[in-house]
Amino acid sequence: MKRSRLRGCDASGVRTSTFLIIPRKVRLRSFLICHRLGNLVTLDVIDRQILAALQEDGSLSVSQLAERLGMTPPPCWRRVRRLKEENVLDRQVWLVNPEAVGLNVTIFAMIKLATHDSSATTAFRSRVQALPEVLECYILLGSSDALLKIQVKDMKYYEEFFYERLSQLPGVREVTSSAVMTVVKNTARVPV
Repeated sequence: MKRSRLRGCDASGVRTSTFLIIPRKVRLRSFLICHRLGNLVTLDVIDRQILAALQEDGSLSVSQLAERLGMTPPPCWRRVRRLKEENVLDRQVWLVNPEAVGLNVTIFAMIKLATHDSSATTAFRSRVQALPEVLECYILLGSSDALLKIQVKDMKYYEEFFYERLSQLPGVREVTSSAVMTVVKNTARVPV
C-alpha cells in the first residue's frame, strides 16, 4: 500500500489536503477525483472515457459500457449516476436524420432586434421557443443579436415561414438568412 496526498477544494472553495491509502495497482490519475469549482467539474481519465463512449453510442447499457471500459458494472453505474447528478450528462436523446423525414433545407438566420430592453428580448425568446422549425437559438454579442438554426422541407416553406412567422416575431428589425449547401461537419460530440 502506498500513502498518497490528494489536494483539492471543499464546497466553499477552501484548499484542502487528504491522505489516502491507495493500492499500488490503482493509479492516482484514474482514481475517482471529482470536486466542484464554481460550475466546473474535475473529470478523471475514466470519467472522460465514459463521456466519449456515451457520446458515440448513447444506447449503451451500464453493463455494455463497463465491459467496453474494462470495469465492473457497479462502479461504472456510480460514475454515470454522479455525472448525471453533476449535470455533466445532460440528457439522452436519439438524433433524427432530418432528410429521412423530409426536412431537406437548413437555414441559419441572423436576427437584429429593434430594441434590447428586457420585455422585448423576453417576448422574442419565448416566441422563438414556440417555433418547432427553430432547432437552436443563440443570443449573440456583435453586429447581430441572435442566430437561429432552422430546419424546413423546402425553400417555398421557408419563404412562407419567413414572411408569416419569423419576420413577425416581437422586436425583429432585420433578418439575414443563409441556406446550407453542404454539411461538412455536424456533431453533437463535446471534446472531452
